[in-house]
Amino acid sequence: MIFKEFATRFARYIKPYWWQSSIVFAFMVLATASSLAFPYILMILIDEALPDEDYYLLGILLATLFGIIALNTISAFIANYLYHWVGNRVVFEMRSELFSHLLRLPLDFFKRNKTGDLAHRLNNDVQIVQKTLTSSVLRLVNSVLTLVSLGAVLIWLDAPLFFGLSLLLPCFLVNLKYFQPKIGAVAEATQHKTSDILGFFIERFDNIKLVQSYNTHRYESDRLGKQQGGLFDLEMRSTALNLSAGSIASFIMALAPVVILGWGGHQVMQGALGLGALIAFFQYFMRLFAPLESLNQLYLDCVRAAVSLRRLVEFMDLPMEPEPKQAKPFSFKEKIAFKGVEFAYNGHPVLHNFDLELEKGKTYALVGASGCGKSTVIDLLCRFYQPQKGEIAIDDAPCRAFGLSKYRDRIGLVPQEAQLFRDSVGENIRYGRLDSSQDEIARAAAALEIQDPADALATVCDSKANLSGGQKQRIALARAMLKDPEIIVLDEATSALDAESEEKLLRRLKHQADDKTLLIVSHRLSAVRAVDEIVCMDAGKIVEQGSHAELIKKKGPYWALFKTQIANS
Repeated sequence: MIFKEFATRFARYIKPYWWQSSIVFAFMVLATASSLAFPYILMILIDEALPDEDYYLLGILLATLFGIIALNTISAFIANYLYHWVGNRVVFEMRSELFSHLLRLPLDFFKRNKTGDLAHRLNNDVQIVQKTLTSSVLRLVNSVLTLVSLGAVLIWLDAPLFFGLSLLLPCFLVNLKYFQPKIGAVAEATQHKTSDILGFFIERFDNIKLVQSYNTHRYESDRLGKQQGGLFDLEMRSTALNLSAGSIASFIMALAPVVILGWGGHQVMQGALGLGALIAFFQYFMRLFAPLESLNQLYLDCVRAAVSLRRLVEFMDLPMEPEPKQAKPFSFKEKIAFKGVEFAYNGHPVLHNFDLELEKGKTYALVGASGCGKSTVIDLLCRFYQPQKGEIAIDDAPCRAFGLSKYRDRIGLVPQEAQLFRDSVGENIRYGRLDSSQDEIARAAAALEIQDPADALATVCDSKANLSGGQKQRIALARAMLKDPEIIVLDEATSALDAESEEKLLRRLKHQADDKTLLIVSHRLSAVRAVDEIVCMDAGKIVEQGSHAELIKKKGPYWALFKTQIANS
């Protein structure tokens, strides 16, 4: 079942390398065949060359033996090298496919799964499968070929003795059957515990300011100790099970020489078997130990690898974000409309019968207290989630009718936390449009008032760069503007700037995006006074809508928010 699971899953990966695999198999057959010659030559040496003092035959046998050893060495090297090449290629492609698949899973998937677990599966679980593919499977083919060949030779030398020794085989099978589920359960628990510890590390390093400011390094070290204690127990239990299975298998194999020497020795004394034939039989049978032990260990390795394989397949088989069967060409000429949209997170309602129209070429601001649903509106607009009721339409065409990638190409989202890669400022801006030229990147940087663009673009975005929050947000804004989208969404994207700089930057963005729809989410109401329309939300509904002047004149919810901020400033 385990080998079938591997074969079924990886057949399509190995198929492109069928001719390399064929060469591997041919050289493995050659290596196995050449390794079987030594005991046969030894038999001829003992039974013919030495008793007859035939030096000519002795020379031929030694020269043949030398050639066979050379052939075996070269064949084994080529087979091993090619197989590791194929195995590594297969695993690299599998990791790339899994990574690409994960990037296209719904946003909710990443909220439900720990980053540490994702990293562990992409790295550790893939490495375990890689080890099985590049080592264990090679051992499997080699061991099976060796066993079949040795079995044929042993039957030819002394069939009754061979079949008598074969009675030990059921003992191997019972041993494997007993330990397999136990080792599998421990392996799965170990993988989960290792993922938890990796997630623990990532979470603590991501929140290092919190740990240091509350001086909780001893507390966190104690928590790690408890986590590692659980992993230590699992590792030792796994070691005990593997050693037990291996020791029992070794004991069973150790009984074979007793039977051979007893039964075979009796036949030699009776004249029914030559001494050379007995020594050859003994040599051949002892060579069964290595492939049998290898198969035993291989089975145990595959039990552990099957756990990793299931963890990988669990994610690889998850459906990606939904795409329409026949996507409409994207077109945005008039307006975006939220029509009776309702949405809830884990059963907790966030938006209630939400209606909103955003006209092309206008700027809008979403304002309201924390938790009123502003970020959910953005998530739905970017199609990170789908409305549970109602729909979002562009020029009366449902958003879900457009291809997801083409749709998102037309939206430039800038979140509050500027997300930058460990790369140069220029490359982080280029991420907005990967085919952009250096001049276009420089113009986008200059437009967002990134100081000294020529020098700044080469600066690497890491701790040594010492970039302020405002500088990071300017880089993220430049990236979005370089993308040249039709819909620009700023989710607290200028919160790290001072009020004067924020208002100046937003006015510049409004001027640059005069033919685009600009949607701004901000808690700083003084920064959104210049937008065409302000949408004030409360408890998942729109409570007011209009220009800054109109809403201030009404003295409603927006006026109350504005008055509170002025009083606290």
